[in-house]
Amino acid sequence: MNLSKVATRRYQMRMAVGEDQSDGDYGVSNTGYVDEDQTDEYVASDTGYDGNMSNYLSSEPNEETNNEQYRQSYVSEDDARQAFLEYADKKCCYSTGPAKEMDNLNFQAFNTYKYCLETFTESRDCKWKCVPYSDGDVDGPENGTSPDPWKIRVDPPNLYEKDKQKVVVPHTSTVQVKTVSETSILNNYIFVFLADQNSEFPSERFNKVTGDIVLEDEQSWLSPITDFVDQSINEASQNAIYEHQNELTSCQILRQRHSIEWLPLTQVDYNWKGKNYHYFVYGKENRAYTNNYPKSCCCVLM
Repeated sequence: MNLSKVATRRYQMRMAVGEDQSDGDYGVSNTGYVDEDQTDEYVASDTGYDGNMSNYLSSEPNEETNNEQYRQSYVSEDDARQAFLEYADKKCCYSTGPAKEMDNLNFQAFNTYKYCLETFTESRDCKWKCVPYSDGDVDGPENGTSPDPWKIRVDPPNLYEKDKQKVVVPHTSTVQVKTVSETSILNNYIFVFLADQNSEFPSERFNKVTGDIVLEDEQSWLSPITDFVDQSINEASQNAIYEHQNELTSCQILRQRHSIEWLPLTQVDYNWKGKNYHYFVYGKENRAYTNNYPKSCCCVLM
């Protein structure tokens, strides 16, 4: 499966950490890095693990995900009024009158779930590197056979963070002097899917708020979530894990983690001066949003 085609579906794969060298907006980047010295001679590269999934462990949803509270409105009337008032107050062209005077409030819950998968990878490549000879010992082939690139231990400083480390491959120096330098490149690939909340609320606004984590798991190789209450989350998990584990073949998967986050979203219908309007309150921070505020004025920059 070519990941460039994934962008046409509702599953979106973005590299949030690391260098995206792909041709499109989505997909797996080329993990081969070019050394600063373009005259270096390429020596070797390794493709990593063979994709063995025999060590899968299951991810079981938390029983709380079936709790009625996750299907009810998260916000109280007082909080909904305060959120709308603060929203209007921050808009220079909005009068706070509707937020203060609205009545007949009615609440509809559109709570949703967000699935996130992170795949932390390492790729390695080796290049000849020329260094000034300092009249010291030369660790050449006479001292032994140089190890395979993946036999050299390189510990990542932090999981799920981009990094690049260079180490000298033992027994590869020559009298010229040339030394084989191995580069370890760490990348983190992130897949995010938001379940359809069946409202007109713009989903990108969830990026700046938080909810409740109802499931999280971390393994060397994850198995997909299959029995969550929202089937679209199960499908997203299965597709994301399959794509990461089968398309990231030019590198070695070091670690994977995924989570499901419950995100509160409430539509508040109200009446102001005999007309009906609505707005949304979202996130545990109780942020407000509307695209049809009933009273605004013209703002002029002087």
